[in-house]
Amino acid sequence: MLTSIYYLLTDDRPIDHFHINKSDIMHYFHAGSPVLYLVLDPNGTLQKFKLGMDLAKGETPQILPVVTGKLRS
Repeated sequence: MLTSIYYLLTDDRPIDHFHINKSDIMHYFHAGSPVLYLVLDPNGTLQKFKLGMDLAKGETPQILPVVTGKLRS
């Protein structure tokens, strides 16, 4: 099971805060400036993802970081 949440980052609220999720979350990029995601994996290793549309710059339009260790392919 995973979660998908739609939200908006704006100039007056440009960041979210670290929080713990009970399930893995699919993150999608829709429009605007690229967004840097910092994710701690189940082992405590920091992962960095840049959501955006410029694939040549290493951006990706969606991510599914496994944070719970429960996701199976």
